[in-house]
Amino acid sequence: MLKQSAVTPSMSRRGNCLGNAAMESFFGTLKTEFYYASEFRDLDDLEKGLKEYIH
Repeated sequence: MLKQSAVTPSMSRRGNCLGNAAMESFFGTLKTEFYYASEFRDLDDLEKGLKEYIH
């Protein structure tokens, strides 16, 4: 699936979490500031809210 989408997976060494630290921080902030503080009627509502939050 990754090859079909031309996506390269993270290949950091075993025991080295630094490669994922930035994204883990982003998703933690996203959930705290956006997801847990909101209610969504459906997936379209969630998608619209995510785009607004990120922008």
